[in-house]
Amino acid sequence: MERLRNAKILVVEDIVENRNVLGTALIDQGLIPIFACTGKEAVILAIQEVPDLVLLDISIPEMNGFEVCKVLKNNEITNDIPIVFLTAHHEITDIIKGFSLGAVDYIVKPFIIAELIQRLRTHLAHKKTRELIEKQNLDLIEKNAEMDELLTALREQNQEIERINKQLSNANESKNKLFSIIAHDLRGPISGIKSLLELVQSPEPDNDTIVPFDIMNILIDTSSSTWSLLENLLAWTSTEHGILSQEIRELNPEEVVNDGILTLSQKIKQKKLKIEIEYRNTSSCLADFKMLSTVIRNLVANAIKFTFEGGMIKIICENQVKMLKFSVIDNGIGMSDEDKANLFDETNYHSASGTGEEKGSGLGLKICKEFVHKMGGIITVKSTFGKGSVFSFTIPAVI
Repeated sequence: MERLRNAKILVVEDIVENRNVLGTALIDQGLIPIFACTGKEAVILAIQEVPDLVLLDISIPEMNGFEVCKVLKNNEITNDIPIVFLTAHHEITDIIKGFSLGAVDYIVKPFIIAELIQRLRTHLAHKKTRELIEKQNLDLIEKNAEMDELLTALREQNQEIERINKQLSNANESKNKLFSIIAHDLRGPISGIKSLLELVQSPEPDNDTIVPFDIMNILIDTSSSTWSLLENLLAWTSTEHGILSQEIRELNPEEVVNDGILTLSQKIKQKKLKIEIEYRNTSSCLADFKMLSTVIRNLVANAIKFTFEGGMIKIICENQVKMLKFSVIDNGIGMSDEDKANLFDETNYHSASGTGEEKGSGLGLKICKEFVHKMGGIITVKSTFGKGSVFSFTIPAVI
């Protein structure tokens, strides 16, 4: 019974006596009747009042009940309102037509008040249930949308956490690598410099047998190696932490090559290597001077390391389409296919000993790849085991 309380019922009836009977019955049940005498009035009131149910006669002025039903079911405002035909038309064709137009019930006059009320109660209950389900569905859609937003936010947070964890892991690996280099690769040459200096200062008689010129050469060579390692360490650290700055400008490739191999002259002399530099109609290039010099220094140092005494190293600079190509060629020990595959692997810092048992940090080629990419070029390697290697890279040329 509570479901009927205060429900608005639009009664479409042109006969006054019928309206009075229906009005009294509806009010007794706690319902609110709204009356329309014509079809047009019924349509207007239905759109204005949006009743909970329409009791609709068929034989009414201006528009018949079937026409009213059709109009209401085609209107977005009123298409969900239950329509019950209450009419004297008892033909089966009328009944079928009423249901086909969207009515929920068809009651033939004369009618029993108690039966009418019970049917209204059922249809109002169905309407309330349908509205409740629709509301719950909307609530579910909203909840699902909220859940989707939360899941999206959670996925983004997880991705951010993974990114931060990866950064932390990389930073930790970088720290460990840095400590390893400091503990091993820097300790050796600095210890050697210290020992040589102590030997020079020592008052022991054996000092007379030591040639100061040889000691100075060793000190220069060791200092140069240590300096190169420190340069690589600084470059690598800047790259790892994203603080590397660059100044791209027009450069003379010859000046940069000379600067890159300047600190390697002692090593070249010690291994009695022959160096050839060839410039093939080269133009200026667009690059960062220090970065380009570092790439050349590392590639030439790598060639020196893996070339036998008396060997040959060639540096070629030549124009390509919109690019300047640098190649460092040696006739050293070369590499296997497996070594070439791992050469630029950012997680692999293995460095093999050179032909003169030279040690390395494993940083040089990683830095070369990073710097070349930052300057807009690419780096490649060709190598045959036992015959030598060719490291080539490109950077933009001045057109």
